[in-house]
Amino acid sequence: MCAKKLSSKELPPKEVSIGDVLKDPAVDDEQAIRSLRGTMDWGEWLRNDFLRYFYVVLALAIDVFIALEIGKDFNVHDTAGSFALILLFIIGLVAIYLGYRLLWPEGILTGRSKEL
Repeated sequence: MCAKKLSSKELPPKEVSIGDVLKDPAVDDEQAIRSLRGTMDWGEWLRNDFLRYFYVVLALAIDVFIALEIGKDFNVHDTAGSFALILLFIIGLVAIYLGYRLLWPEGILTGRSKEL
């Protein structure tokens, strides 16, 4: 004999907080992220997910274009000039990373809090 199947409307609601989900060792990162995204409103989603990805893409594109334009403007063809452009590109990458950490000091499951 089989048990009566309940519809989702008949099931009692689960009273589980986000903190419980994050602290549960049985929950993997993907499930925790889904739970956190389910509680966000559209403004939090826009700032925490959408703009975070576009910041990285646009900042990397700007860094590449700046290095290429400086190389083109100064007509760089020697080894020292190429090394300087690579160094400029690496400094830009560090600036992008520091800007990212400044704008988003904590993220989903990063372990960093705002006090750090």
